[in-house]
Amino acid sequence: MECCVYWIRAKEHTDIFTEGYVGITNNFDYRMSQHISNCTNPKHYKNYRTAFRECVNSGNYVATKVVIAHREYCLE
Repeated sequence: MECCVYWIRAKEHTDIFTEGYVGITNNFDYRMSQHISNCTNPKHYKNYRTAFRECVNSGNYVATKVVIAHREYCLE
């Protein structure tokens, strides 16, 4: 199955290893909509760090596909 590794970060972030959020999905657009929705939903937003929620809610973020490959490769 083809997936992507993605990085959601504030525009000023430069280090994928220490800043922002890195995830894996087989449906990038749907997963992004989930992140955006969850950051405003009290039932789910506790799962996100405050800085991440604030970044997404303000629109001051960049979401980048870092790798597109088979799931096994992305998980490595």
